[in-house]
Amino acid sequence: MENFNLDEFLKDLEELVAIESGTSDTEGVIKIGNVIKEKFSAISNTITARNAEKAATKAPCVEIFNKDDKAFDVLLLCHMDTVFPHGTLEKVPFKIENGKIYGAGAHDMKASIVMAYHIFKMLHKNNELDKISICLAINAEEEIGSRNAKAWIESLAEKSKYVICCEPARENGAMIMERKGLGRLKIEIYGKAVHAGVNPWDGVSAINILAHWIIELNKLNNYEIGTSLNMGLINGGIGVNTVADYACGQLDLRVEDMKEYDKIMAKVEELKEWTAKEKGRAEVSGGITRPVMKATEKSMEFTKIVSEAAAKYNFTPEWIKTGGGSDANFTAALGVPTLDGFGPAGAGAHSEHEYVVMDTIIPHTNLTYDTIIAIGKKLHG
Repeated sequence: MENFNLDEFLKDLEELVAIESGTSDTEGVIKIGNVIKEKFSAISNTITARNAEKAATKAPCVEIFNKDDKAFDVLLLCHMDTVFPHGTLEKVPFKIENGKIYGAGAHDMKASIVMAYHIFKMLHKNNELDKISICLAINAEEEIGSRNAKAWIESLAEKSKYVICCEPARENGAMIMERKGLGRLKIEIYGKAVHAGVNPWDGVSAINILAHWIIELNKLNNYEIGTSLNMGLINGGIGVNTVADYACGQLDLRVEDMKEYDKIMAKVEELKEWTAKEKGRAEVSGGITRPVMKATEKSMEFTKIVSEAAAKYNFTPEWIKTGGGSDANFTAALGVPTLDGFGPAGAGAHSEHEYVVMDTIIPHTNLTYDTIIAIGKKLHG
């Protein structure tokens, strides 16, 4: 790929990392979105960079496309929000050390946004931008499950031939073909409060009931087939000398097969009935937040396009499955050929020591660029 400038890439990445954009930092997410729109708009007057009206997020998502918005050959997925609260950058500033790039959000996934920006620039400079229809969707709330952005992402995917998700590759360069389905359940238990010393037998402990739920749900863990459940948050009670009339647990669940989700929900119904017999009441809200992303015949064919693009660089992409979710789960569930992990490689996502491996920036930018070119040739000759 000609005209790629690593120094400019690093300068652009430092600029984005300097804008703190935790999902709940609405002002910061809006600011970074505005910077991104300005950068892409400056590439060419044929590029439209605008807020996404169809995404009902607090800070607007951004959609960028080079032709019209009726249909796309390729949809690229990125997100501009991070998991880090405002002020993290003071502790974790942008820096380059021993071939690694540090900074809050650099790895997940501001380096990928910069990669997409430079790909658009290269396509323009090499007179390729008018040969293929591309849309870049930049989500403002991916880190909290894309609840309000999901419909917007799906609407873009439904008019796209291929989807490239630019979540970062694994540190060894491995890319992603499959992801587990993710779910969240909020389990609220209502009991009866009484004095713990005077008449405890008259009470109904919501905490005891929730403890039973935790034990029973934990029995459904089956790591061999990819099913995992984790009650990650619990709270309840008002005092040590009071039988608790309320307790709440929040459950993370991940499955490789939706039949396992049905099994979990059947157990939830069974436990609700048991709770009623114990004179308590259970209310359960939530469900699947990201559907399972499974390899399909279409996605396998897509890997061949990527492998052919990679051949000129003398490497063969490694494809893996992972328990983490991304917006690729949504597009894959619609049957659109979807692959993930195209962004520069790194490690430590969601931690203050996350980093980008600098030597992977050029290879992953090259691969994504050439994959887009290959798709254009496949569709249009």
